[in-house]
Amino acid sequence: MVRDRAMKIPKITIDSGVDLKRLKKLENLSLLKIEKVSIENKMKKVKKERSTVGILGVATLPFRLGPYDVYDQILKIIGGENYKDAMILETHINSGNDYFVTNNPKDFIYNGIREKLKVQFQELKILTVDELEEIINK
Repeated sequence: MVRDRAMKIPKITIDSGVDLKRLKKLENLSLLKIEKVSIENKMKKVKKERSTVGILGVATLPFRLGPYDVYDQILKIIGGENYKDAMILETHINSGNDYFVTNNPKDFIYNGIREKLKVQFQELKILTVDELEEIINK
């Protein structure tokens, strides 16, 4: 797909475990911009990293302190055992990026989780890499 210069290039926040190779191909074609949350392993191929909300014993430096209201709302929906996922999604929501891309449908999509999150955060768009490619290739 050739993107019209006037079209906005979408910014995506990636979850750990996404197919970075597929996403980097799209980024190299200037079809999207990738950002990662600095909570887990460093991805040398991703230049832009965002600081997450600081949770004692979990967040890596640098991190930011609060507010925690968005994090708490996410945690209630996806479950307390998914606190790292909640940190990543909270950072995405506060970033204003266009799409959150995950390879973890169990924690973000299945069993109505995506819909519950959408009710709470109307602008939130959670996609798999396949779904993102469908949107971009339209």
